[in-house]
Amino acid sequence: MNNTITIGGRTLTFEVYLSDESYDRTYFYEGTETHTYKKWGLFGDTITEERPKHVFTIDEAITNPRKSKEWWQKELTKEVELLDRKEEIERGEFI
Repeated sequence: MNNTITIGGRTLTFEVYLSDESYDRTYFYEGTETHTYKKWGLFGDTITEERPKHVFTIDEAITNPRKSKEWWQKELTKEVELLDRKEEIERGEFI
C-alpha cells in the first residue's frame, strides 16, 4: 500500500476494493500489528509477520468521482473522532 492520507493528526494508509456488483469499499489502516500463524493450519513452522492494522472501513471507493472532497472530509473526520474516543475509553477516560 502506498496510498496515505493525513487527517486529524493521524496518518492513515488506505486500500480501495472495487467490486463488479457496486460493492466498492475503502479500507483504512494505521500502523502495524504482529500476526502469528502455523504454515499449514495446525502443523508446520510458526510464521510471524507484520500486517497493517485495520482501523475502519468506508463503504465507498475513495476514487469514486461522484463523492466530493467535502463528503470524504466529513466521513474521515467522523471516523477519526470515533477512533480518538475509543482510545480515550481504553485509557479509562470515560468523561
